[in-house]
Amino acid sequence: GVSVALDSGYLVVGATRGFGDTGSAFVFQRRALGEWIQVAQFSPPPYSPDSFELGFGGAVAISGTTIVVGAPNFQTDFEAPGGAFVYERAGATPYSWVRSALLVPADTLGLGRFGSSVGISGDALLVGSAFGVFAYERHGPGLPWNRATRIGPFEPAQVFLQGNHAWLARSGEIRELDQPSAGAPWSEV
Repeated sequence: GVSVALDSGYLVVGATRGFGDTGSAFVFQRRALGEWIQVAQFSPPPYSPDSFELGFGGAVAISGTTIVVGAPNFQTDFEAPGGAFVYERAGATPYSWVRSALLVPADTLGLGRFGSSVGISGDALLVGSAFGVFAYERHGPGLPWNRATRIGPFEPAQVFLQGNHAWLARSGEIRELDQPSAGAPWSEV
């Protein structure tokens, strides 16, 4: 229960420890009479056993049939910039979740903590890191995520996204951003 997200009758719960120290994310669906049942469990791909904890599940977000799981210590090659894993429901059943993308930063070196926070709303996805917030977009479910831009200051930031509004928390302050239409730049309110 390190992180939780809720949307459209689905609950996502992140657990960063206790599962081989790589972390997991659990997906539950609400059934009739308020009963919740587990329909999926996500884990990161295998990694070197001498690696440190990935933090997978430390941040989760859900919008419709898309789930994002942050892993701020995820390793690519010999660096640990972090990652954001994207899962989508591929079929009509609540059990048909598949990983559709792994987002990693292209312009940070070393420990970027990319994936320390995640937010998704429709076809907009924001990922918090030690180097600000990175904005991604796509043109519909199942299509690839394209990196739009880095938004906010070039320093550690957490993100929350709802509709076309985002809130960035950094250094004791919160900034509200707005995206007037899909693909448009984010601007401070």
